[in-house]
Amino acid sequence: MSEPNDPYARAVDWSNWAGDERCRPAAVEIPGSIEELSGAIVRAGAHDRRVRVAAIVRAGAHDRRVRVAGSGHSFSDIALTDGVQLRLDRLRRVLDIDRSSGLVRVQAGITIRELNARLAEHGLAMENLGDVDSQTLAGAISTATHGTGARLRNISAQVAELTLVLADGSILRCAEELDAGVFRAVRVGLGALGVVAEVTLRCVPAFTLRGVDAPAPLAETLARFEELSLGNDHFELYEHPYTRLERATAELEAPFALLELVNGGGTGSLESTAAEAAVTEVTAGSGLYGPTLFDAYRAFAPRPAALFALPVVRRPGPGVVTALGGGYLASGPADRARLPQSHLPPGLRLDRQEGAGEVQTPLLGAAADGLSVGDRVYMRHAKAGELCERFASLYLLEGERIVEEVPTYRGEGQCFL
Repeated sequence: MSEPNDPYARAVDWSNWAGDERCRPAAVEIPGSIEELSGAIVRAGAHDRRVRVAAIVRAGAHDRRVRVAGSGHSFSDIALTDGVQLRLDRLRRVLDIDRSSGLVRVQAGITIRELNARLAEHGLAMENLGDVDSQTLAGAISTATHGTGARLRNISAQVAELTLVLADGSILRCAEELDAGVFRAVRVGLGALGVVAEVTLRCVPAFTLRGVDAPAPLAETLARFEELSLGNDHFELYEHPYTRLERATAELEAPFALLELVNGGGTGSLESTAAEAAVTEVTAGSGLYGPTLFDAYRAFAPRPAALFALPVVRRPGPGVVTALGGGYLASGPADRARLPQSHLPPGLRLDRQEGAGEVQTPLLGAAADGLSVGDRVYMRHAKAGELCERFASLYLLEGERIVEEVPTYRGEGQCFL
C-alpha cells in the first residue's frame, strides 16, 4: 500500500501551452529547495561533500527516466515523459542580489515575470528578453530563449554561473572559470545534462524602453529591413496577410457603385485595421474590457475593466486563502491561459496543482496573509464576453461609486447558442 504523498501512486496529465503536446507522467516531483531535494548528505572528509537528491534517487529506484518541465512554453515534445516529471514550481526564490556588481543568484524555477519585478526593486534589469515573461528562468536559459536586437545576446549568455543536479544525484557548480566547455554545454543543455537548480545572472542597471508600434506596407518594410534592424535596439515585424482591403474594395467597386461602408474589426487589430485606407469604421468587442488573453498584445494594451468578486471562506495556512467558486474556464484549449487570474489585491496567484475550482479556488502569495474570511478577491476572466454567461448583471463603477447596474444577456434570459 502506497503512502498518501507517494508521487508514484497517482498519474497527472500534463500539456504544453499550445495543448498540442501531452503526456501522463508516472509520477510528478515538485521539490522546494536543494536541501529538500537531498535524501542524505554523505561527508567524505572535511572538504568533500556529496549530495544525493531524493527525487532523482526515487526515480532510479523505480527505474524511471526523469524529465524536467518548466512553463510548457515550447512547442516541441521535449518535456514529455511516461516516467518522472520534475517541476520547479517551488524553486522560485531570489537568493542574493549584489547591485554593485549586477550579479543576482536565484532559484531556477522563478518565472521571468517574478524575476523582473524583484530586479526592478533593486534598480536592475536583464539585458534582453523574449516576448513571454511566464517562462521559468531555467526553461528560458536551457532552450536559448532570445529577444530581438542585432547587438544583444540571448538569455543564456547572461548567465554567470549555474548549479546543476546530475543524473546520479550529485551537485555540479558550473562557471566559465571552472570549466568553460562544460559551462557552455550546460547553459543550453535542453535538460539533457541535469536539472538546473540555481542560476547566477549578470544584470544591468534598470532602463526604460521606448516602443513604437506602427502599420507599414510589407514591401516597404522589407526594403528597409537592414536599416530598421541596425538603427534600433530592437526590431520585429508581423505580416497580416488578410488585411489588403484596398485591393479587395477596388475589385468590388469596379463593376458596381462605390462602397459607402467598409467595416473592419477585432479588438486586438484595431490599430492595423484603422490604418487601412479602405476602412470607414472599426468595431471592437469585449476585448476592450481587458481580459487576460490580451495581456501579451503589444499594439493594444487595455486597462482591465471587468472583474468578478469571490469571497474568502477559509485561511488554511500562511500565504494561502481559499475563495468560494471561481472555476470559470474560457472556451478554447483547456490550458492555463484559459483560467481566470487574480487581480486585486495584487500579489496572489492560482495554485498550479488546483487551478480555479467550481466549488473553491485556492490562492497563494504574501497578500493572502492580509485577507480575512469574508474579504473579497477580484478576478479577471480570460475572455471578458464569456464572463456575462456567468452573471445576471454588471455593476458600472465611476471611481469607487456604483452608478448603474445593467443586465447581461443571461440576466435578460437570452441563450444564443
